[in-house]
Amino acid sequence: MAPLRYVLPMSRAAGGAWKWIRKERARVVAFLWALSSVAVFAALLGLTLFLTSGPEFSEREDGLLQLIFLAVGIFYSFVAGRRSARAAAADLLRPKGRSAVRTIRSLVAGIHGFSLAVDGERESIRAIAAESEDLVPLIHVEHALNVVQSRIEGELRTAGNALEDWRDVVPDEVESVLRVEEANDGGR
Repeated sequence: MAPLRYVLPMSRAAGGAWKWIRKERARVVAFLWALSSVAVFAALLGLTLFLTSGPEFSEREDGLLQLIFLAVGIFYSFVAGRRSARAAAADLLRPKGRSAVRTIRSLVAGIHGFSLAVDGERESIRAIAAESEDLVPLIHVEHALNVVQSRIEGELRTAGNALEDWRDVVPDEVESVLRVEEANDGGR
């Protein structure tokens, strides 16, 4: 498997810490959202009880009160719907994310293997060039291998970026696939 420096810019320990921070942040945000929702709805209920126990309102005042309640209801419905849609999208993408991560890791391994083969051939060509200058113009071969090597490194960076993009969408799935692959690599 390819070295993780091509794929993951942060260490495993840092990745675990960030995962914990993301989970804790999500819990805090959910708690604050629930607390603020209860406070807003309690305030609206108190306002409604206070206003309905008082003198009669004109039609304009009744309409304004209903408009305020409608706006607050639409706002909270929008926010709750958006949170629900994000959670549903993550659930929908989770299986695809797992297979995409495996594919990306497989591509990284293949590209890294190709990179090692190019480096091996480079050494072989250097040895041949040292023996007979007439048959292998070393400067041309070196240039060709350098071009191929730079392309390989670009593809490795692209695969690493794709993995990080999937980490943004389904972080738990990416972490579980990487842990399983690291455990399998460690057994070899």
